[in-house]
Amino acid sequence: MEKLVSHFGADRIIWRYDPIVFWSESASLQTNFNESEFKFLCEKMQSFGISQCYFSFATNYTKFKNRFKAKYPK
Repeated sequence: MEKLVSHFGADRIIWRYDPIVFWSESASLQTNFNESEFKFLCEKMQSFGISQCYFSFATNYTKFKNRFKAKYPK
């Protein structure tokens, strides 16, 4: 990040945190969102002067389902 900021400037860098996934398991809503991880990353980016972050929610389509099952097997 330090090299990117020095080359492009912090105001031109937008970091991305995604995808955020929600699913139902045993009648309970689950998510891969990790609040402490997100907070840590926000603080790190802020230390470089980066103030913009995009995020997205996963779309439930076949390719996504297959990748998700591979990464998070039951």
